[in-house]
Amino acid sequence: MFSHFAKRGVAGGFLRGSSKRGGYGQKDSCNAELGATRQRSCAVGDTAESRRTFSSRDVQAFADLTSDHNPLHLDAAAAAKTIFGQRIVHGIFVHSMIAALLATELPGPGTIYLAQTLKFVAPVYLDEEIAAVVTVKERRRSIAVIETICRAVERDTVVIRGEATVKCSE
Repeated sequence: MFSHFAKRGVAGGFLRGSSKRGGYGQKDSCNAELGATRQRSCAVGDTAESRRTFSSRDVQAFADLTSDHNPLHLDAAAAAKTIFGQRIVHGIFVHSMIAALLATELPGPGTIYLAQTLKFVAPVYLDEEIAAVVTVKERRRSIAVIETICRAVERDTVVIRGEATVKCSE
């Protein structure tokens, strides 16, 4: 499904395109002080992907943590009366998958998040699989511009799209 994103980089939480030299289990000099164990890359075309579902319990925990107790997320009867017809996951909770990818996979540990644009284009329903994909679009010295997409896998629908600007530590 995301084969067009597989030019270089990471998929399913694992780096792709590794060479035998400087393998992915070794620390690189950019991140040794952070304890990173994955090779870092941040070249145009690099990509990373992760997948997860959001349960009712996850949504309740996020609501409690953030104090966002909007009935749209927590009350099935109230949510049924909305344009969505059922409970939906907090959009920013779904977007946290992007922040995790940037911090742990691409570019990885030591990354500094500078800016993010977001557009919430479709709802995320409870217990549906979501794929988050980040792809490096531009690189200017230590600054990378990264396309961010979250997609509902079964519906094959983009639910969030945006662009992140990050400072890479390499």
